[in-house]
Amino acid sequence: MIKKPDRMLLATFLSTVFYSTAYPTIHKEIMLHISDFMIASEQIISCFGIVLASVLWNKYSDILFRKFTLFCVLETVAGITTTIYTLMSDNIIVYYILDTFVFALITRNIICGGNRLRSERYRQESEREHFDNNNLSTFAIATIIDSCIAMLIDLDFKIILCIATFGNALDNILYIQVYREQQKNKKLSD
Repeated sequence: MIKKPDRMLLATFLSTVFYSTAYPTIHKEIMLHISDFMIASEQIISCFGIVLASVLWNKYSDILFRKFTLFCVLETVAGITTTIYTLMSDNIIVYYILDTFVFALITRNIICGGNRLRSERYRQESEREHFDNNNLSTFAIATIIDSCIAMLIDLDFKIILCIATFGNALDNILYIQVYREQQKNKKLSD
C-alpha cells in the first residue's frame, strides 16, 4: 500500500522547488537596483514584523489561528498584485518595498500559524521530531535540485517572478488544505 504524502512536506517541497529556482535571479536583480540603506531598512522592517507577529501570536494564538486561511489568501493576493505591478511598471525598487511589507505583516503570521498547525498536527514528541527532520531533508533536497536547475536555465526576471509567485500561491493552497483538514479532524475528535 502506498502511503499518502504528508501535505505539509509536499508544501515544503513544492514551494522550495519554485523558490530555489527563482531566488538566484530575483536576488541578483534586486541587488542591482537597491541601496545599502534599503537593505538595512528591509532587515529592520522584517525584524519588527517577526517580533510583532511573535508577540501577538503568543498572546492571541486562538483568535489569530482561526484567521490562518485569511492570512494565506491575503499573502497570495498580495503576491499576485505585487507581481502584476512589477511586470507592468518594471519598478524593482517598489517590488522590493512591497515584498518587504507583505513579509513583515502577512507572511510572518503564516509562519506563526504554521508553527501552531505543526504543534497540533504532530502532537507526539517523536512524531514532531520526525516531521521536523523530514521537513529539513525535504527542503534541502528540493533546494539542491532547484539550485541545479537555476544554474542551467537563464530565464527573464519577469518569468522567474511569475514562477516564484505561482509557487507561493501553491504553498498557501496546500497550507489551507492542511489547516482545514486539521480543523475537521479536531471537530471529529471533540
